[in-house]
Amino acid sequence: MLSQQEINDIIEKVRDDLAKGAEGLEFDSPTHTYTYHGAILPAVSEVCKIFEHGFDSEYWAKIKALQSGVSPEEILKSWHDNSQRACDEGTSIHTYAQWWFHQATGVPMTDPDVIAMDRMMLEKRPPSDRRMECVDEVWRAIIDGSILHYRLYPIAAENRIVNPVLKYAGTFDLLCLGVRDDGRYGLVILDYKTNSNLFNVYRPRFGDLDRMNAPITEYASCNAANYTCQLNLYQLGLECATQVPVVDRILLWMSPTGVAAVDANDPGYYMRVHDYLTRNGEKSKWNYSSYYIREIDELKRRYHFGKRASFGLLHLPALKDRIHRHLAGV
Repeated sequence: MLSQQEINDIIEKVRDDLAKGAEGLEFDSPTHTYTYHGAILPAVSEVCKIFEHGFDSEYWAKIKALQSGVSPEEILKSWHDNSQRACDEGTSIHTYAQWWFHQATGVPMTDPDVIAMDRMMLEKRPPSDRRMECVDEVWRAIIDGSILHYRLYPIAAENRIVNPVLKYAGTFDLLCLGVRDDGRYGLVILDYKTNSNLFNVYRPRFGDLDRMNAPITEYASCNAANYTCQLNLYQLGLECATQVPVVDRILLWMSPTGVAAVDANDPGYYMRVHDYLTRNGEKSKWNYSSYYIREIDELKRRYHFGKRASFGLLHLPALKDRIHRHLAGV
């Protein structure tokens, strides 16, 4: 078991590594633009689009308009308004979670929005959203050690990172040090998600494939797969900054009905994304079926996220295990 001093030393070392790794990285918030030593880099969200199907809003607006008896323009405006509302709510929730990070760690606040949140909390205004109550649950569980099957020690929140090799940048929500009872430790990337559903499979148009784009076509086209890609890219960036390994990637799913920790680990997925981005990957010899999509349906049947859902991990199956079971006909 690591001593508290050993844990503190590791945390400070990683924080120093992150600061050094981000030297030369700038972010312009109004335009959401990253520059690294003066060169513009794509954001992680832009890189993820390589693997995602684009949403053809014009196409679907016409279909929805016919179904509902309104104009496509009204449908598009409704979607835009809903998207903006969700974005604003997500920003508030992330700010509240960042406030919790500073409360738990004692790291000084510098973000004006977080400072404003701190003033609000001093006035004892209660959280205004069920998802904010989920943030309370998450952070209390982190502090008392009950969120996962090992202890989490917060390192950084809303921290910008750069991958100078693959040339992209991004900002992760939360990075912790995970420590097991036997003394093993590593970095854990956690990301807050407020979607109403992570597992609905969608497609750009009728008849199009409901899978992610090559080279990860075995993944169903859903938010969970998109976010798994996102956390993989954060891991690749962290590996450029520190030698402390990433051992876990977790989506903290905060819906209006509860909160759950969703496992976003898949070593095969991680390596395929890396190989594709470095342009050195070989074409897969495997011929995938709809196995994963069927498994998603089973996961949705087996797990119900009701009020005050526990922090049980929902595991997305590892790539090698899915291949083995599929080829073995299980």
